Amino acid sequence: MRDALQESFLAERGGRPVLAVRASARSKVPGVVHDASSTGQTLFVEPFAVVELNNRLAEAAADAREEVERILGELSSAVATRSDALHALVESTGSLDLTLARGGLSRAWGGAPPGGPPPGGGVSYPDCPDLCGSWPHNQDSADQVSSSEHAVLLIPGRTG
Repeated sequence: MRDALQESFLAERGGRPVLAVRASARSKVPGVVHDASSTGQTLFVEPFAVVELNNRLAEAAADAREEVERILGELSSAVATRSDALHALVESTGSLDLTLARGGLSRAWGGAPPGGPPPGGGVSYPDCPDLCGSWPHNQDSADQVSSSEHAVLLIPGRTG
């Protein structure tokens, strides 16, 4: 059979392993022809000896895909039954992440809590003593953007 082969390695056609067989020696390699070269000099043949093995392999792969789909369906259903709890968990995690990010940014910028600078120093706001002592009551000195959980204080004209 070796003298009938065009190449000494396996090729693949249509997901099946095939041998590159010289067209003139086709009768020496019984099997299923899956393709031919553009010149027609080479045929890509899956030998009958491996056709059944490849069929079983393809069936096993299909069974595995079906099992994966079944398991993913079960997992999706389990997640769906707990969607309210998962939604609350995502919201809580996001809120915690935001709080930690705010704290990290405040420390990096040398910030002070809204009630005024910390004892012993920190950033002071000499142009707005009102704001530091009575925040957020003084809406004239600053614009306040707020939601139920957060507040951002924007002080216009304080660029240094």
